[in-house]
Amino acid sequence: ALLSTLATISVGICACINKPSLWGTCLVISIVYAIIKVCPSKKIDIKLAPKRTISIRQDNLLKTERGIVVIPVNNYFDTQLEHDIVSKTSIHGLFVQHYKQKYPNDNLDKDIEDAINNDRLQKCGHKKERMNVRNGKLDFYELGSIVRLQKGDIQYYLVVATEFDDNNHVKYQPEKFSYMLMKMFKNIDTFNSGRPVYMPIIGSGQSGYNLSKQETLRHILQCIKLADHYNVLGGTTIIVHEKDMKEISLNKIRYEFNMF
Repeated sequence: ALLSTLATISVGICACINKPSLWGTCLVISIVYAIIKVCPSKKIDIKLAPKRTISIRQDNLLKTERGIVVIPVNNYFDTQLEHDIVSKTSIHGLFVQHYKQKYPNDNLDKDIEDAINNDRLQKCGHKKERMNVRNGKLDFYELGSIVRLQKGDIQYYLVVATEFDDNNHVKYQPEKFSYMLMKMFKNIDTFNSGRPVYMPIIGSGQSGYNLSKQETLRHILQCIKLADHYNVLGGTTIIVHEKDMKEISLNKIRYEFNMF
């Protein structure tokens, strides 16, 4: 593919030049240009609207030191890692471990409860009991709902991205994916006061939407483009973990969205 691209660009440009002495320079420029375009990108910017540019880059979301960090969670805001209520390898599970290590004197469950009360977040239901669940997580909340945890220069936005069934398994309901994203963007826009926003590829992994990471990223960008109310002055960055980069082509994303 690289050789084909080089040949096409070189022939196209050189055909317009009559002086043979310039062909060598033309070929070098073509090669450099093709390598830049073909080699995998680790950071791109997508302009979705006149005042809405989204950055996408390879990084570690939990190493963010300032701004708003979006964490997708289930509709109970669970923190229990035992019995696979929250997978230790999911973003939700990694956040729970990160929070407890970084703030050892704080109680995550209490911080969540206080945030729910402070924002007067309305629950959409209550269970009398749940299988293998401790700490009384019996209230559940609507998709797209947000709990805000303030920690110095960082504000964690825990976003309800999935719903559990009676057996504490993620429900498969791809028809609700767009709704969840649009409500999330609306809530972020309502709460935010100019801080930069950092988020993962919400909806991939164990979220129950059954899309590839490339498809999920594309869908997130399409929803941001449609969300006219979403205008974050500090900017929005989608963080892709290094292990996920092999499943994503930022070059394709840049081509798809910048061609319109």
